[in-house]
Amino acid sequence: MNSAVTLHAPLHSHAHPDPQIAALVQSLGAGLIGIAEQVQDAAPDERGQVVAGAVQPLTPQRCDEFYAIASRLCDDGQFRHALPIALHLATHARSPRHSFIAATCLQRLGEPALAAPMYALCLIGDPAHVAAMFRLGECLAATGRQDEAIQAFETAIDLGRADEAYLELQQLARRRIDRLAARIGRS
Repeated sequence: MNSAVTLHAPLHSHAHPDPQIAALVQSLGAGLIGIAEQVQDAAPDERGQVVAGAVQPLTPQRCDEFYAIASRLCDDGQFRHALPIALHLATHARSPRHSFIAATCLQRLGEPALAAPMYALCLIGDPAHVAAMFRLGECLAATGRQDEAIQAFETAIDLGRADEAYLELQQLARRRIDRLAARIGRS
C-alpha cells in the first residue's frame, strides 16, 4: 500500500492491561489493515463503486458492546486503545456516533487531518451535530484551513442556538473565531 496514511505511533504500541481489551484492539486493528488493503487492491464494480468484501455490518448488540468499550477507553484517556474499536464501528456500523468517537480518538491523538473527514462523516449522518461541527472547526484550524475553520465555528454557533446546553460551546467557538480572524487579518 503505497498511499496509506500512518499515525505518528503504532496503534497498539503498548498493550492494554486488560487482556480482553488488548486482544480486541489487536484483532480489530489487524482487521482494519486488511480492509484497507482490500480497498487498495479492489476493482470498481459495475456502478464504479469499490466495496471491500470483509466489511460486514455488526449486530446491534455487538455494536453497543464495542461502543461501550471505546467510550470507556476514551473516558479514561486511552485514545490509542479506543481508536481501532472506534474505527471498526465507523467502518462497519456507519452511525454518526461511531464516526464521532473515531474522529475524537484521532483528534486527541494529534491527527487533525485524519479526524476532520470522520467529523464530516458524522455530520453527513447528523447535520445538526453541534459538537462534531465545533470539533471539525478545531481540526480545520489545526491544519491551516482558517477560513473553513471560521465557517465551521460559525455553523456550530448557529446550530447550538436552539439549545441552552450549548451556550459554553458557542462562547468557545466565538473566541476561536475572534482568534483566527485576528491571525488572518479579518475583522
